[in-house]
Amino acid sequence: MACALTLMRNASGRWQRELAEQMGVHESYVSRMLSGQRDVSWRHVRIICDECGVDPDLMKPLWEAAASVQPSNAQDPVEYLRPTSKASTTRSAHPNPGSSSPPPSTPSAPTTSPAQ
Repeated sequence: MACALTLMRNASGRWQRELAEQMGVHESYVSRMLSGQRDVSWRHVRIICDECGVDPDLMKPLWEAAASVQPSNAQDPVEYLRPTSKASTTRSAHPNPGSSSPPPSTPSAPTTSPAQ
């Protein structure tokens, strides 16, 4: 959850100070939420989403899974978050993401014989 919120904040260009002001908390509290040191309430997730221009409904299944709360709909959050297309699962398991070929092999170091 913290990683997703941090990526969202970074992409939006918002400052932690701005989020703290909207939440009514100290900037250090926001820092601890975004680093995973503090749990994030749904209220705070909504504020971060609103401030960063992201639909909070997209984050709700992730928050529900992270907070171990009963999903708000019948859909299992783990299944909701799991990639559904074969291409996305194949791509994520590939050792060289974004490429259809295996990573280039590195040449082995030249061997030298000991001086005689």
